[in-house]
Amino acid sequence: EVTRFDELEEAHAELKLKQLLWVSIGEWDELLNQWFEMEFETIDAENLNQVVTKYNKSVYQLEKGLPPNSVVPFLKEKVESMRDKVPTITNLRNPALKQRHWDIVETILNHKFTAEEPLTLAKLVDLEAFDHEEQLEEVSGQASGEAALETMLKKVEDSWKTTEFVVLPHRDSKDVFILGGTDDIQVVLDDS
Repeated sequence: EVTRFDELEEAHAELKLKQLLWVSIGEWDELLNQWFEMEFETIDAENLNQVVTKYNKSVYQLEKGLPPNSVVPFLKEKVESMRDKVPTITNLRNPALKQRHWDIVETILNHKFTAEEPLTLAKLVDLEAFDHEEQLEEVSGQASGEAALETMLKKVEDSWKTTEFVVLPHRDSKDVFILGGTDDIQVVLDDS
């Protein structure tokens, strides 16, 4: 037997979900406007991903808790559309991207970025950048790989800069020298 309190609790839970739905739609539209208009270089891709994931969970909760309606699919479509853009946004916000990589991105998108026209998410949508997800991911991966190699090379270079070579005269020769105490050099060589 269902008591009035059970019905009240059900009504309260449904009201809470409906409130979550309408608040989510308003907040989501505001977030989209911010993301689409702000300069792309100021977008925090990790934070954006967390927000999209949070809203995706809210949509799932709303789908399960509310009776079928036309508003939840509307919000779901908006959130999923942004979720599909997140990998490309993350790839283009890769801190390892250098000018040479942006030159490749410009070639892929067939557009030259200028200081007069700041890059925004809206501009990337206009350029259909999200249709080139695989190519942009490849450029980003290449940039990350190059950055890792540059870091390793710098480490090797620094270790060799500080390595001292002990030079000893060879027998009785005045102008002929040999390396002495090569143990430290061998360790640096092995680490390189």
